[in-house]
Amino acid sequence: AFQSQNLLNADLKSIETEFERLSRFYKYFFKTLLPEDKKSFIIDLPCGHGNVLYFLKNEGFQNSKGYDIDPGRVEISKSLGFDAEVSNALNKIKSFNNNIDVIFSLDFLEHIDKEDALNYIQDCYNALKPGGILIVRTPVTDSLRGGLDLFNDFTHKWAVNSSVLVGVFRQAGFKNVLLKDERPQPYKCINLIRLIVFNVFKSITNFYLLCLGFSRIKVWSTSCFIIATKE
Repeated sequence: AFQSQNLLNADLKSIETEFERLSRFYKYFFKTLLPEDKKSFIIDLPCGHGNVLYFLKNEGFQNSKGYDIDPGRVEISKSLGFDAEVSNALNKIKSFNNNIDVIFSLDFLEHIDKEDALNYIQDCYNALKPGGILIVRTPVTDSLRGGLDLFNDFTHKWAVNSSVLVGVFRQAGFKNVLLKDERPQPYKCINLIRLIVFNVFKSITNFYLLCLGFSRIKVWSTSCFIIATKE
């Protein structure tokens, strides 16, 4: 509620400017993952104040909806022209059954208890159509700064490494589980340079770790995306 109050006091134009910046990242990051059919049923749960809904609208998706427990954030989403509804994510996901094409659930799992997180991932699996995709973003402990995103919010409850995350999603029934770290996306020249440097130093550091007898680092960012597909 505190966060949404701050957002309600902010200029909507500044919020849209931030959404536009995120959309450029999402466009490159998700370009091979989202359905070709623009009428696909996509939900964002919880939707916050609408950054994913903004991206989906920009990409031409016509059947996307967001749900969030915070009325203030939902009000902001509606003010920006998005389809959003006040609802508890843990309860709402149970109302769907094999009828969703894509579920976005960013920056959520770390805020709920582990048992609720396990049940929520299982409910997402049940809610998806065969071939449907669950996209999750959450802190991960693999990287050299693995604790940063875990401890940057007082309401975060837990985080694990990438291997444990993959196991959790497979336990829910997902066979195809892809991890993507938040490496620079080349939507502008400086990011292309950063991506090249990122790959060079990642390779050097992983080689150094292997020489010392340690495992290579699988995820280099402080949070990662999990893309899980239901067969």
